[in-house]
Amino acid sequence: MSPLRIRDFNFWWLSISLLVVSSWSTGQDDVSRIRFTSLSQSTPGGLRSNMIRDITQDAGGFVWLATDQGLCRFDGWETVYYSDSPSSPIRLNTDKITCVASLRNKIGQLWIGTSDKGLLKLDTELGAIAQFEKGSSPGENLRSNRITALEVSNDQLLWIGTDVGLNLLNLSSGTMVVTEDPLASASISTIYTSDKEVFVGTEDGGLYQWKEAEQKFLKIWSIPSAIMSITRDKENRLWIGTNGMGLYMQPSEGVAPEKREISARYIYSLFVDSNQALWVGTMQGLALYDEGNDSFQFFVHSPRLAESLVDDHISALFEDRSRMLWIGTEDGGTSRFNLD
Repeated sequence: MSPLRIRDFNFWWLSISLLVVSSWSTGQDDVSRIRFTSLSQSTPGGLRSNMIRDITQDAGGFVWLATDQGLCRFDGWETVYYSDSPSSPIRLNTDKITCVASLRNKIGQLWIGTSDKGLLKLDTELGAIAQFEKGSSPGENLRSNRITALEVSNDQLLWIGTDVGLNLLNLSSGTMVVTEDPLASASISTIYTSDKEVFVGTEDGGLYQWKEAEQKFLKIWSIPSAIMSITRDKENRLWIGTNGMGLYMQPSEGVAPEKREISARYIYSLFVDSNQALWVGTMQGLALYDEGNDSFQFFVHSPRLAESLVDDHISALFEDRSRMLWIGTEDGGTSRFNLD
């Protein structure tokens, strides 16, 4: 098994294209234009699957896409697939990848969540794969082999969401533990981390926050719908996306989240970019929050525009180090554009 060659890449692959922006929620007649490009099954040398479940970038510059047909690595020009196939450069134990996570400043570690084969660690320098499966070393404490979410905190801790509980892996010692109740057996739907905080959303609608003083997670809110996405903006407001009940915003700690007016009920991804703009991934397109008007503008797919958003069903949002915003979709692959 040959190691991956890590190189520094400049992701300046933005093709010239235009996307009509429909201002659904603002009611405005004017349209804006933005430059987009896509990576999908229809792209020459592109994806094997248009179902994108998660996106990350490793410290060496590679962008990684979690799909239902394996793990895709993109270097700005070409794709390489890792799957459960004898022809795979590094063979995985499944093609069903649910999520990926990488370290910001350390080359060599990529963490991969699967739908039924546990957690994988890909050493991109050595070209080696390690498996963490429930009940077997080194995954004895893993709650389930169905991994639903992965998040890295400060390149030191890996939070592992499963369908029956939350695990925490110390990346230095390799020690994996099960978090205590109330998340020891909860079905985890999303995890959000920043330098100082951790939030967890569950399938039964619970929103939990890590409380350092108590050294445990406490429920801070609940709703009768799965919580699918969480982020915090420049004003320190917490945004919460749900599976069918729309978008909520908590203006400050201790205050109940408020429902926000947006013409979409399914909010699967939330992201604040390096310009401090809030992006909302919905099942009706990609929305950009207009702070001045307290409204949302939508970017949507148009069959008549080959260079429009590739698909309206947004599943993942990610910004790479070249300030390219990636939009993963459920049935169209990816769209991307430069934030400059």
